[in-house]
Amino acid sequence: MRVRIFLTFLMCLAISGAVMVDAPLSDAGKRVTLERPLQRDESVVLRGESAAKSRVRIMRRVEGGWVRVARDRADRRGRYKVVLDRPADEKWVVRAFSGGVRSGRRTVSPAPPPLKGPPADACGARVPKSDGTWWECSFFDEFAGSALNDNKWLAQETAVSGVANGTSCYLKKPWTIGVANGLLRLSAQKLGTPFTCKSPLADFTTDRASATVTTRGRFSQAYGRFSFRAQMSTTRVPGAHSALWLYPNKHTYGKWPLSGEVDVAEWYSALPTRVFPSVHYIDGGNNVHTGQDATFVNVSQWHTYTVEWSPTTMTFWFDGVKVYEHSWLALAPLLGSQPFDQPFNVVLTQAWGGLWNAPTALTPNRVTMTVDWVRVWR
Repeated sequence: MRVRIFLTFLMCLAISGAVMVDAPLSDAGKRVTLERPLQRDESVVLRGESAAKSRVRIMRRVEGGWVRVARDRADRRGRYKVVLDRPADEKWVVRAFSGGVRSGRRTVSPAPPPLKGPPADACGARVPKSDGTWWECSFFDEFAGSALNDNKWLAQETAVSGVANGTSCYLKKPWTIGVANGLLRLSAQKLGTPFTCKSPLADFTTDRASATVTTRGRFSQAYGRFSFRAQMSTTRVPGAHSALWLYPNKHTYGKWPLSGEVDVAEWYSALPTRVFPSVHYIDGGNNVHTGQDATFVNVSQWHTYTVEWSPTTMTFWFDGVKVYEHSWLALAPLLGSQPFDQPFNVVLTQAWGGLWNAPTALTPNRVTMTVDWVRVWR
């Protein structure tokens, strides 16, 4: 009589999920298995076999018995699977129970402690390198003011440099270069009336203006991580050309493209869903090597464009996904990392397109690229 009462008590505990003592193996004709746990960083997968469509409980060993931590129903083939959070600070001993049958014991290790990096710096949360060390912020701009920070940026002006965007004039005007609400807006504008674009090379008449800002004379760096968060224009017809890019401080190895250029993200409105990373230099055959695989549903939404520049390789990441990698071998007499062994400055451009991307009658009179931030690490 006492034995019958004791067994009834054990069955009630098992059904309720309360702590249960280690009962002897029963129902020898049945079998419950628990495979080796599949442990991930923050979770663990427990799976095995039981009778078809049977109820399976995953029990954890505690002082004085077992307590239920999960349950599942086996499928028609007798397979079951549960996913649990890994324990935070102690290992678990678990087994599977179904009816009066139990599996062998398995051990689940505690989750690894979260990766602790150094405190955030001027660029925000620290970014780990592939070797386990941390990138260090060397330049940033969140565009927090009401005007372009002249200590960080130089506005391109055709009247000063003689550089033009085809037949478009680079101007520093509030309607070409504007900072407000934490954003930089660079706009290319078609004016209603032609004007004279001043240039030290030769003045010319045009009805189009463009916008470029550069860190030339303020900041430059060889190697590192360069990142931009930006929105391209909403136009979806030819005519607009936007670029987030790097250009050498000095033409150490000769004029373009001998001294190199890195286009982190280049967008042409004639191909509105594609953004191109490119590396320019001379290798004896080509002067540009371009990634062709980066596509977006909507480039006028926020996206992050990044290049990691090492002495041997340019690796491009769009929204955290690697889209292109290029290792260069420049034409002799250049050797090793040349021409990409010199400091480059950061350039942001909103221009008008040319050739197959030239403006048409359908192109808007104003196109704008918006930049949320620029961050550089060494």
